[in-house]
Amino acid sequence: MQHYTIAIGSADWIWGLMITIICLIVLLYVPKHLTQNKKNWYRKGIAALYIISFISFHIHAYSISLWTRQNSLPLHLCAVSQICGIIALLTRNKTAFEWSCYFGIAGGMQALLSPEFVNGYDRFYLIQFYLDHGGVILMPLFLGIYEGMKPREFSWGKILISLNILAIIMFGFNWLNDSNYMYVNTKPIADNPLVIGKWPWYIFILELVAVINFYIIYLFFHGFKKWK
Repeated sequence: MQHYTIAIGSADWIWGLMITIICLIVLLYVPKHLTQNKKNWYRKGIAALYIISFISFHIHAYSISLWTRQNSLPLHLCAVSQICGIIALLTRNKTAFEWSCYFGIAGGMQALLSPEFVNGYDRFYLIQFYLDHGGVILMPLFLGIYEGMKPREFSWGKILISLNILAIIMFGFNWLNDSNYMYVNTKPIADNPLVIGKWPWYIFILELVAVINFYIIYLFFHGFKKWK
C-alpha cells in the first residue's frame, strides 16, 4: 500500500499542526475549572473517545478493504502509546503511564511534525491521524497535570531498554510478515530531518534522539506541580 505524507511547511501541514495545538490547549485548560468528580468523568471521557477512535479505525479500514496485517495492526509506537494511555487514564497504572508518557509525547510530536499515513490517505484518516497523535500527547499530560502522576526515577532508561527489546522483536515480525512496524526494517518516507542516512544508520540517529527526548520528558514532568 502506498504511504502518503504531508510536506513540512505546506499549507496542510501548518493547518493540521495549528488546529491540533489549539485543541490540546483547550482540552487541557477546561478541566482546571471542574470539580474533582467532574475531572474524573472528564478523564474517563477522554479514554472513551480514544477507545472509539481505536475501534473506528479498524472498522473503517476493513469496510474499504484496506485492513492488512502489514499496515493495520496496532504495532507502531503511537498505537502502543494510545493503548497504554487509555489504560493509564482508566486505571492510573504507573507502568502504562510511563509508556504513554515517553512513547506518546516523543512519538506524537515527531508524527505531527512529519505526518505519514501508513494506510493511504482519505478524509477519515486525515482527521483521525491528528486526533490520535494529538491524543497520545494529551493523555499523559492530563495525568501529569491533574492527577499529579510523574515518571519514576530512572524510568526513562528502563523504557529505552524496553524500546530496544521491542524493536528487535518487531524486526523479526516485520521480516516474517513483509511489514515495517516501528520503521525498523525500512526507512520511513516522511519528510523528517531527523531521519538521516540509509538502513540501519538512521535507526542509530533516532536512538540518540529518543535518549534526549526521554530524558527531557522526565525532567519536564518533575518540573511542575499538580495543577489543581
